[in-house]
Amino acid sequence: MSLLHDVQKNLGYAPLIKIDITTDAPLNTDDDTRVDKFGQAAIPAILIGIYEYSKTEIGAEELLKATAADDWMLKIFAEKRKQILEAILTYNQPTLPNPMQKLEAIADEAIMLINEAIGKDADSAKLISYLEAQKTEILLYLLPDLQMGVLLNNTVLDDDINKMEGPISSLMKNIGGAFSNHEAKTDLEKKEANF
Repeated sequence: MSLLHDVQKNLGYAPLIKIDITTDAPLNTDDDTRVDKFGQAAIPAILIGIYEYSKTEIGAEELLKATAADDWMLKIFAEKRKQILEAILTYNQPTLPNPMQKLEAIADEAIMLINEAIGKDADSAKLISYLEAQKTEILLYLLPDLQMGVLLNNTVLDDDINKMEGPISSLMKNIGGAFSNHEAKTDLEKKEANF
Protein backbone atom coordinates (compact mmCIF):
# COMPACT_ATOMS: atom_id res chain seq x y z
CA MET A 1 0.00 0.00 0.00
CA SER A 2 1.24 3.46 -0.88
CA LEU A 3 -0.25 6.09 1.40
CA LEU A 4 1.01 8.87 -0.87
CA HIS A 5 -0.62 7.48 -4.02
CA ASP A 6 -3.82 6.43 -2.24
CA VAL A 7 -4.34 9.97 -0.92
CA GLN A 8 -3.63 11.39 -4.37
CA LYS A 9 -6.08 9.01 -6.09
CA ASN A 10 -8.84 9.23 -3.48
CA LEU A 11 -8.87 13.04 -3.58
CA GLY A 12 -8.68 13.22 -7.39
CA TYR A 13 -5.28 14.87 -7.77
CA ALA A 14 -3.16 14.21 -10.85
CA PRO A 15 -0.43 11.58 -10.38
CA LEU A 16 2.52 12.90 -8.40
CA ILE A 17 5.98 12.98 -9.93
CA LYS A 18 9.21 12.04 -8.16
CA ILE A 19 11.66 14.85 -7.50
CA ASP A 20 14.97 14.82 -9.35
CA ILE A 21 17.58 15.32 -6.62
CA THR A 22 20.00 16.90 -9.07
CA THR A 23 17.58 19.65 -10.17
CA ASP A 24 15.16 19.73 -7.21
CA ALA A 25 12.27 19.70 -9.69
CA PRO A 26 9.77 16.98 -10.62
CA LEU A 27 11.29 14.44 -13.05
CA ASN A 28 10.39 14.49 -16.75
CA THR A 29 8.32 17.65 -16.70
CA ASP A 30 8.87 18.89 -20.24
CA ASP A 31 5.20 19.84 -20.17
CA ASP A 32 4.74 21.82 -16.95
CA THR A 33 0.94 21.62 -17.31
CA ARG A 34 0.82 17.92 -16.48
CA VAL A 35 2.04 18.56 -12.93
CA ASP A 36 -0.71 19.32 -10.41
CA LYS A 37 1.40 21.82 -8.53
CA PHE A 38 -0.86 22.02 -5.48
CA GLY A 39 -1.06 18.24 -5.08
CA GLN A 40 2.65 17.84 -5.83
CA ALA A 41 3.52 20.28 -3.06
CA ALA A 42 0.76 19.63 -0.54
CA ILE A 43 0.39 15.85 -0.35
CA PRO A 44 4.01 14.96 0.50
CA ALA A 45 4.26 18.00 2.83
CA ILE A 46 1.17 16.98 4.82
CA LEU A 47 2.27 13.34 4.94
CA ILE A 48 5.76 14.18 6.20
CA GLY A 49 4.13 16.44 8.80
CA ILE A 50 1.95 13.54 9.95
CA TYR A 51 5.05 11.33 10.12
CA GLU A 52 6.87 13.88 12.31
CA TYR A 53 3.77 14.42 14.49
CA SER A 54 3.42 10.67 15.06
CA LYS A 55 6.84 10.61 16.74
CA THR A 56 5.50 12.68 19.65
CA GLU A 57 3.52 10.98 22.39
CA ILE A 58 0.58 13.37 22.06
CA GLY A 59 0.70 13.18 18.28
CA ALA A 60 0.62 9.39 18.22
CA GLU A 61 -2.32 9.32 20.66
CA GLU A 62 -4.30 11.86 18.66
CA LEU A 63 -3.63 10.16 15.33
CA LEU A 64 -4.82 6.83 16.76
CA LYS A 65 -8.12 8.30 17.99
CA ALA A 66 -8.67 10.68 15.08
CA THR A 67 -11.99 12.13 14.07
CA ALA A 68 -12.92 14.01 10.91
CA ALA A 69 -13.66 17.11 12.99
CA ASP A 70 -10.03 17.48 14.12
CA ASP A 71 -8.13 20.59 13.02
CA TRP A 72 -5.12 18.64 11.75
CA MET A 73 -3.21 21.57 10.29
CA LEU A 74 -3.17 23.22 13.70
CA LYS A 75 -2.35 20.00 15.55
CA ILE A 76 0.38 18.82 13.19
CA PHE A 77 2.07 22.08 12.34
CA ALA A 78 0.99 24.39 15.23
CA GLU A 79 2.33 27.92 14.70
CA LYS A 80 4.11 26.85 11.48
CA ARG A 81 0.89 26.04 9.59
CA LYS A 82 0.68 29.45 7.92
CA GLN A 83 4.33 29.25 6.83
CA ILE A 84 3.69 25.80 5.36
CA LEU A 85 0.57 27.07 3.57
CA GLU A 86 2.56 30.00 2.16
CA ALA A 87 5.37 27.71 0.98
CA ILE A 88 2.88 25.43 -0.79
CA LEU A 89 1.08 28.38 -2.39
CA THR A 90 4.36 29.95 -3.48
CA TYR A 91 5.17 26.78 -5.41
CA ASN A 92 1.62 26.55 -6.67
CA GLN A 93 -0.52 29.62 -7.14
CA PRO A 94 -1.18 32.26 -4.48
CA THR A 95 -4.81 32.77 -5.51
CA LEU A 96 -6.04 29.19 -5.06
CA PRO A 97 -9.49 29.30 -3.37
CA ASN A 98 -9.80 27.71 0.11
CA PRO A 99 -6.26 26.33 0.32
CA MET A 100 -6.39 25.57 4.07
CA GLN A 101 -9.55 23.50 3.54
CA LYS A 102 -7.76 21.55 0.80
CA LEU A 103 -4.83 20.88 3.16
CA GLU A 104 -7.25 19.74 5.88
CA ALA A 105 -8.91 17.38 3.38
CA ILE A 106 -5.52 15.86 2.55
CA ALA A 107 -4.75 15.40 6.24
CA ASP A 108 -8.20 13.90 6.95
CA GLU A 109 -7.89 11.43 4.08
CA ALA A 110 -4.35 10.44 5.02
CA ILE A 111 -5.18 9.88 8.68
CA MET A 112 -8.27 7.85 7.79
CA LEU A 113 -6.16 5.66 5.45
CA ILE A 114 -3.44 5.27 8.09
CA ASN A 115 -5.92 4.10 10.70
CA GLU A 116 -7.53 1.69 8.23
CA ALA A 117 -4.12 0.25 7.37
CA ILE A 118 -2.94 -0.28 10.95
CA GLY A 119 -6.31 -1.38 12.38
CA LYS A 120 -8.39 0.12 15.14
CA ASP A 121 -6.60 -1.70 17.97
CA ALA A 122 -3.15 -0.48 16.90
CA ASP A 123 -0.76 1.14 19.34
CA SER A 124 1.71 3.97 18.84
CA ALA A 125 4.54 1.56 17.97
CA LYS A 126 2.51 0.11 15.09
CA LEU A 127 1.58 3.61 13.93
CA ILE A 128 5.21 4.75 13.93
CA SER A 129 6.34 1.56 12.20
CA TYR A 130 3.74 2.01 9.45
CA LEU A 131 4.66 5.65 8.86
CA GLU A 132 8.38 4.87 8.95
CA ALA A 133 7.79 2.37 6.14
CA GLN A 134 6.00 5.11 4.13
CA LYS A 135 8.59 7.84 4.79
CA THR A 136 11.08 6.89 2.06
CA GLU A 137 8.47 7.08 -0.67
CA ILE A 138 7.07 10.36 0.68
CA LEU A 139 10.54 11.92 0.62
CA LEU A 140 10.97 10.98 -3.05
CA TYR A 141 8.10 13.37 -3.86
CA LEU A 142 8.76 16.11 -1.29
CA LEU A 143 9.75 19.40 -2.91
CA PRO A 144 13.01 20.79 -1.48
CA ASP A 145 11.79 24.37 -2.08
CA LEU A 146 9.23 23.88 0.70
CA GLN A 147 12.06 23.33 3.22
CA MET A 148 9.88 21.08 5.34
CA GLY A 149 12.92 19.89 7.28
CA VAL A 150 13.62 23.43 8.42
CA LEU A 151 9.96 24.13 9.21
CA LEU A 152 9.61 20.87 11.17
CA ASN A 153 13.00 21.17 12.90
CA ASN A 154 14.31 18.00 11.27
CA THR A 155 16.78 18.95 8.53
CA VAL A 156 17.34 15.27 7.72
CA LEU A 157 14.06 15.47 5.78
CA ASP A 158 15.67 17.86 3.30
CA ASP A 159 18.81 15.72 2.91
CA ASP A 160 19.18 14.36 -0.64
CA ILE A 161 20.58 11.07 0.69
CA ASN A 162 17.09 10.24 1.96
CA LYS A 163 15.74 10.76 -1.55
CA MET A 164 18.16 8.46 -3.37
CA GLU A 165 17.08 5.10 -4.73
CA GLY A 166 19.10 1.99 -5.38
CA PRO A 167 20.68 -0.87 -3.46
CA ILE A 168 23.42 1.08 -1.66
CA SER A 169 21.20 3.97 -0.61
CA SER A 170 18.50 1.49 0.47
CA LEU A 171 21.05 -0.31 2.63
CA MET A 172 22.18 2.97 4.20
CA LYS A 173 18.58 4.06 4.86
CA ASN A 174 17.78 0.68 6.44
CA ILE A 175 20.77 0.98 8.75
CA GLY A 176 19.77 4.52 9.68
CA GLY A 177 16.14 3.46 10.06
CA ALA A 178 17.10 0.65 12.43
CA PHE A 179 18.82 3.13 14.72
CA SER A 180 15.97 5.64 14.35
CA ASN A 181 13.28 3.06 15.13
CA HIS A 182 15.24 1.77 18.10
CA GLU A 183 15.67 5.31 19.45
CA ALA A 184 12.00 6.16 18.90
CA LYS A 185 10.90 2.93 20.60
CA THR A 186 13.31 3.52 23.50
CA ASP A 187 12.09 7.12 23.91
CA LEU A 188 8.48 6.00 23.83
CA GLU A 189 9.15 3.27 26.41
CA LYS A 190 10.87 5.80 28.71
CA LYS A 191 7.93 8.19 28.41
CA GLU A 192 5.42 5.42 29.11
CA ALA A 193 7.43 4.28 32.14
CA ASN A 194 7.16 7.78 33.61
CA PHE A 195 3.34 7.60 33.71
